[in-house]
Amino acid sequence: MAIVVVDNSETPGGRHLGREAASEVDARYVESESNIGFGRACNAGRRALGDIDFLFLLNQDAEIEQGSLAAMLGVLTHAPRVGVVSPVIVTPAGRVWFAGGHVQEWLGRVVRPGFGGSDIPDADVTSSIVTGCALMIRSDVWDRLGGFDDRYFLYFEDIDLSDRAREAGYELRVVADARAVHRREAGHPLRNLSPGLLEHSTRSRLRYISARARPSRRPTAYAYTVVTVAHHAALVLSAHGRNSAPMLRALVRGVFRRPRC
Repeated sequence: MAIVVVDNSETPGGRHLGREAASEVDARYVESESNIGFGRACNAGRRALGDIDFLFLLNQDAEIEQGSLAAMLGVLTHAPRVGVVSPVIVTPAGRVWFAGGHVQEWLGRVVRPGFGGSDIPDADVTSSIVTGCALMIRSDVWDRLGGFDDRYFLYFEDIDLSDRAREAGYELRVVADARAVHRREAGHPLRNLSPGLLEHSTRSRLRYISARARPSRRPTAYAYTVVTVAHHAALVLSAHGRNSAPMLRALVRGVFRRPRC
């Protein structure tokens, strides 16, 4: 097994921590010249690994539980039609964060049934999507699909990959015997979200609608996105009050500065 740590940090202190983390687990350290985005960083990590059979992606704020890698490998090895798998992802409190899902195309909205609940699946779940927080994919499938689309800086690159995997004939599955814990800060939903993250979540949703939604579904998806942006603006004002300007500007940039597909 080979481990690669791809460091997208923008500060010397962050890069120092990245090098230390890689050293602790005897991993290869790949340092980006700048923050190149989540999808591009994952693509760089794949290139650094070279000739391998399986690829496992894990967010820096997630932890995979013991035995989970073997469970996912077992599914990919014995079920050739399955190209991508995910563990059941829970919060530190044991609540469901991801156990399968799909996209409501007419809204451009990602739906994760069971989110926030306590009902953990006791059998594998066939899903329309997987999340980049924690996923395992056969390397030949990743290479055939071309990895993540570099045009998504952050968010929706995993949904786009899921769509392309299904279109190529592969099944996506959440493995009940595999578990990951996603450690996210508690509190107000936007209090700990940076302007950059808010900008890219908006921009990537619009890119996804433009690139993947059928033309007949785009008007309602765009309209729903406008409603979502307005809702986010209200949450920003509630969380930050007079200091809301950077976050509100980020929302505007996300809407009006999105690159073309």
